[in-house]
Amino acid sequence: MTQNQTITKIAIFQKKEIRKIFHKGDWWFSVIDVIEVLTDTARPRKYWSDLKKKLVKEGFIEVSDKIGHLKLTSPDGKKRETDCANTETIFRIIQVIPSPKAEPFKRWLAKVGQKETKLPNKNLKQVLVDKINNSHWWHVPPMDSDAYKKRGKFLASTFSQASFYGRPNNKPEKVAITNPIWGTSELEILKTLFPNECDNLYATVTSTDEKGWYKRRIDLDAKMYQKAKKLGYDAVVLLNKDGIRQLDINRKPRSIELNLCF
Repeated sequence: MTQNQTITKIAIFQKKEIRKIFHKGDWWFSVIDVIEVLTDTARPRKYWSDLKKKLVKEGFIEVSDKIGHLKLTSPDGKKRETDCANTETIFRIIQVIPSPKAEPFKRWLAKVGQKETKLPNKNLKQVLVDKINNSHWWHVPPMDSDAYKKRGKFLASTFSQASFYGRPNNKPEKVAITNPIWGTSELEILKTLFPNECDNLYATVTSTDEKGWYKRRIDLDAKMYQKAKKLGYDAVVLLNKDGIRQLDINRKPRSIELNLCF
C-alpha cells in the first residue's frame, strides 16, 4: 500500500459499520458514522454541527482544518462528500462526546489504526516531515528580539506544551520543512551534531547545579541551532520517547518540540 492510494473500507465496531478511506498516508473515518455509533442519535449530522462549535469553544480552533471532505459510498450506493478525520483527530473529537462507549471505542480505534496503517519500507524521516508540515504549531514569542537569529524559532505541537515556556500566540502556525535533524532525546541529537563533545554538552543542562542553568540552556540551544544550520538542516526536532513507534504506524507523535533553522 502506498501513501497515495485511495482505498475505502468498512470497519465494524460493536456490529455497527464505520466507513473509512485511506487518504494522505493514513486512514480517515467518517465522523458522522463515529458519532452515530457513540451516541445512538437519530440526527448525527445535527449532533456533529453542534459539536464543532463546542470544540472551537474548548480551544480546538483548527477543527475545520483537520476535517477532510472525502467521497464515501452512502447507503443508497452513491458516492458523496463526507466529513472525515484521521485517527488523531477522531481521538480529539470523542473526548467531548459523553458516551459509555467512548473508552472501548478508543481501544478499538487504536487497534484498527495500528493494524492497518503500518506502511512497509517507509522512510520514518519523511513520515515525520509530512506530519509536521500538515500540523499546526504554537509559538511563545521570546523577550529577546535577537533570539531568532541566535537560537532559531521554537514551536510546540500543542497549546499546553507551548504554555510551559510562557504565553503562546493566540493562533497556531503552519511550517514547511524538508530536512530536519531529529531524535527521541536531546543527547541523541547532540551525538549527531557534536560526536566528540556530546556528553560534556549534555551535562551542562542536566547538572544538578541550578546556578546559571538558564544561561547554559540558551547557550546550548544556540550552539545546536548554529551547527544544525551549518550542516544543512532546516529544523531540530525532539520527539517523545514513544515517537518512533508512533511514526512506524503512521501517526504523529504525541509530543514534538520543533526549532526552525532559518
